[in-house]
Amino acid sequence: MQKRNIGLDILRIISMMMIITLHMLGKGKFLAYDKNTNLWQLAYILETFCIVAVNCYVLITGYFSVDSTFKWKKVFRIWGLVLFYSIFIYAILIITGIRQFNIEECIRAFFPILTKEYWFVNSYLMLYILSPFLNKLIKSLEKKEFQRLLIVLLVVFCVLTSILPSKYTLDDTKGYGILWFIVLYFVSAYIRLHVNVKHNNNINLWAYVGITVISIIVAISLRYMSIKIGIKDYSSRLYNYNFIFVFISSVFLFLYFLKLKVKSKQIEKVVNVIVPLTFSVYLIHEQHSLSKVLYFNILHLDNYYNNLFQIFIIIFYVILIFGLCCIIDYIRTFCIKKGKKLFFAK
Repeated sequence: MQKRNIGLDILRIISMMMIITLHMLGKGKFLAYDKNTNLWQLAYILETFCIVAVNCYVLITGYFSVDSTFKWKKVFRIWGLVLFYSIFIYAILIITGIRQFNIEECIRAFFPILTKEYWFVNSYLMLYILSPFLNKLIKSLEKKEFQRLLIVLLVVFCVLTSILPSKYTLDDTKGYGILWFIVLYFVSAYIRLHVNVKHNNNINLWAYVGITVISIIVAISLRYMSIKIGIKDYSSRLYNYNFIFVFISSVFLFLYFLKLKVKSKQIEKVVNVIVPLTFSVYLIHEQHSLSKVLYFNILHLDNYYNNLFQIFIIIFYVILIFGLCCIIDYIRTFCIKKGKKLFFAK
């Protein structure tokens, strides 16, 4: 069993909170309500700092999977967890009257993988299933061969997708597909096998912040020119997962937490309790039927569009959603453990 890295466990937690933030900003329409206000710019600044979340999650997966053993049991466990929350939450929404029965939503609830209700799960499971074959290739490569492979992959799937129109690239998924996940897998595997970070760890953190600030400046400049001059707004490209700024800042943030030293045993205990629950946080708050009503019917985010404290309100709701989802999954795991004890009791 691989030794846990407390820094990367913390990054898992932070990444999931960033993912909730991205969903709240996008589905809560904070990024679209008025593009001429400073509050709108603040929402985009928050998104820019959080856009690295999915990349970091995949980098963590590659870092540990390159030296791990593939198990079909894990595939079925993830599939079962997805199915459980998809059906359970849909049933609760129907029973409470929050959602009316709809045959299409019902089918989606019972077949979440086939209907791609969780795009990340589909790509993640495919990456995990491919991991034994990817690992064989990785282990067969010399360091210089691996470097050349990474250069080719990053030029084709990162650099070119950052500067060329989508229709001229080999991957027009904006980093949401399996191809980009495989590239990230190779990057983190290379870091694990061949990189020994010796410089001051704070440099990694400041590099992440610096590149993010550059992204913010470029994005705001592009949006300003589109409004004032009337040219097409290309700023949305800076928020693709495979955009070069997003990729580089993701790697620096990953490296920072990889080398982070946590001396507090209390923090380590809290992290160890929360980390196993984080994946379920995604499954719960992104359940198809729930996400349709969460941001407006339940949280009423539209009341805060012109609120000076909107960023603090968003952060509060992110922590609230993360905490409630963790509690729900903790109850689920507690019930399973108790059930096993009762069932297998002599």
